Amino acid sequence: MIVHNSIDVVEPNQDQICALESYLGQLLQMTVMTSHINRVCKFLEMSALGILLSVIYPEGYHGKEGYLWITSRTDRDPKHSRRWATIKAGVSCGIVKRKTKHVPKWFIVRESYIVCVNDPHEYDFFDVFLVDSQFEVQHSRLHARERKAEHAIWSAAKKLSSGKTTLAIKNLQGALYLGAKDERQSREFESSIQKMARESVWSGLHRFDSYAPIREGCQTTWFVDGRDYLWDVSVAIEHAKESIYIHDWWLVKFSTLYLRRPATQFPEYRLDQILKRKAEQGVKIYIIIYKEVAVALPLYSHYAKKHLTLLSSNIYVQRHPSRALDVLSKSNLLFWAHHEKICVIDNEIAFIGGIDLCFGRWDTPAHSLVDDNDPSLKPDNTRPQMWPGKDYSNPRILDFHSLDKPFEDNMDRSRLPRMPWHDVSMRVCGQPARDIARHFIQRWNFLRRRKQTAPKRLTPLMVPVPDTVSSLSAKDPRICHPHTSSSCSVQILRSVSPWSIGFANRVEHSIQNAYVSAIHDSEYFIYIENQFFITSTKLGSTVIENKIGAAIVERIIRAKSEGKRWRAIILVPLVPGFPSNVDEAEGSTVRLIMHSQYHSISRGPDSIFGRLREAGIKDPQDYLVFYGLRNWGELNGQFVTEQVYIHAKVMIVDDRTVIMGSANINERSQLGSRDSEIAACVKDTELIDAVIGDTPIKVGRFAQTLRLRLMSEHVGIDVDSV
Repeated sequence: MIVHNSIDVVEPNQDQICALESYLGQLLQMTVMTSHINRVCKFLEMSALGILLSVIYPEGYHGKEGYLWITSRTDRDPKHSRRWATIKAGVSCGIVKRKTKHVPKWFIVRESYIVCVNDPHEYDFFDVFLVDSQFEVQHSRLHARERKAEHAIWSAAKKLSSGKTTLAIKNLQGALYLGAKDERQSREFESSIQKMARESVWSGLHRFDSYAPIREGCQTTWFVDGRDYLWDVSVAIEHAKESIYIHDWWLVKFSTLYLRRPATQFPEYRLDQILKRKAEQGVKIYIIIYKEVAVALPLYSHYAKKHLTLLSSNIYVQRHPSRALDVLSKSNLLFWAHHEKICVIDNEIAFIGGIDLCFGRWDTPAHSLVDDNDPSLKPDNTRPQMWPGKDYSNPRILDFHSLDKPFEDNMDRSRLPRMPWHDVSMRVCGQPARDIARHFIQRWNFLRRRKQTAPKRLTPLMVPVPDTVSSLSAKDPRICHPHTSSSCSVQILRSVSPWSIGFANRVEHSIQNAYVSAIHDSEYFIYIENQFFITSTKLGSTVIENKIGAAIVERIIRAKSEGKRWRAIILVPLVPGFPSNVDEAEGSTVRLIMHSQYHSISRGPDSIFGRLREAGIKDPQDYLVFYGLRNWGELNGQFVTEQVYIHAKVMIVDDRTVIMGSANINERSQLGSRDSEIAACVKDTELIDAVIGDTPIKVGRFAQTLRLRLMSEHVGIDVDSV
């Protein structure tokens, strides 16, 4: 954050304050029932939205208010069409068709953003400008140093504001030039914005070059596999009071996903039904869905959006990216996706990890291959299926199809086993949840502002809530499974870039930075479960750039030179989760992924094993081992087997630190310029005694209990009975 030339403020004495307070009180009493009250409120810099924000969020900073007008900007004005009814402050947006330039708007400086409305009496806001690591405010007459920039600013100022001063406000997503009625007003706004920016935690970069700070004393909970995770999500959604944010790579068509199983016992917990129920109770629901290339990836996101928006006027849905614009673009946006999996409840509880709200993700620790029970969804069914319809799937045999018929089987379950789905997710409460919500809001507003035409249906902008939040009680109805730990330090990480979040010139890859740093600082071991392992190698003329593999090589060489024991345990799928076998013509995707993974691990001089052998380590297996998972079952009297598909994205370091989220170990997830991702780095300050080798050490409860839970499941222990 850059601040220029702070303005000195002379503090009045107590007598002056009392006299002014008495005068203003009498003035308000005299004018409150007259038409002059609007002028008085304008003089006092009071607005309907400003008062409401101060009442709802009294802990937030409230700065200057007043009229400014937008002279120019580097990004796009939000397109508005017509007025809709006001919705709750904090997540509302004025939808008014009118000329935006030359027209004064009422600006309000809040704790980490600037918001404007068309008039002081309106609650609905026109645009939002967030503070971030490159936030900067400049008074044009004083700070336009470069001659060309100074000429451009003053030319615009003279043309659009009759020669009055202009404020230039900049963040990662662009610049906004605001005209004021005189230099005094411009300086007052500048001073208020500078004070807000100095006190905002968002005005600088943090560890790992992340947008989010480290939060201490946080309540965290891990979930292994889909059953417990989706149950907890259903509890949180059911008891949501104000808002629900959902961001998914795949949200199933018609949302025919049962969050609780069997479906015959919990029909009310079908995702679309619970969302409809909450929307009718007045909860605002915001959903971002990845807009797929339909020919290559038929996720039916357009049907999901249509169905969800028809459920209630309180449900708002955006898809991105625009495929029509991608065709005209010179970039490779057709190849990249929004891969986050996010659910935020009331800006206080957030879920992240590897599980989309879609088919095939619900599973139990037993990872059954067979489900040949009665398909009826009637309540009197005594042998109901746990994976009804399309939920019984095996992408290795046949990918999802005919999603417009969700209750029809995807394949013949009497002959073919399902492929079990192993995943890891987590819940965070308090400030980390608000950090995730801020990421969602930043993405949401970018998508809303990017639209070239006004949306056909109300699509409001959003503002973040203040950072201050108290710890949640274990008896909070939105909490189901108890907190694993209540004393973790948590930092939210992400992979974002200009195409995914609208930054002008910055790519954030704080997830990769955290992985590399944690591996470098590890003392005893790392434990990784990931869907892919493509890192730090060469494939012909193609260089794999992410540095996770290089960090593992460096750490093993250091352990060898120091004569210390160190271990990397890595679990990946036995075969990528795509149809066709390696030796079939249609198996090009499977072959390419396996080729890339083998060259990352053991094939060629640029692989991890190759570089370790070159460094004099004859047996890399002494330090680095890879595993996969498989299960078996009985189908129609015949034994069947199938891999347990590892979809988790987690790394545990020394039983002290955990990195968990949506990011795979590959170029798409780690570089930041490709797929958008989110993750959390968790370090528990609640330490317990443990022994590694012969050394007694202190480890974190969150990390150790997660690793033991994972390993227990993998070696066949019935974790539900423990």
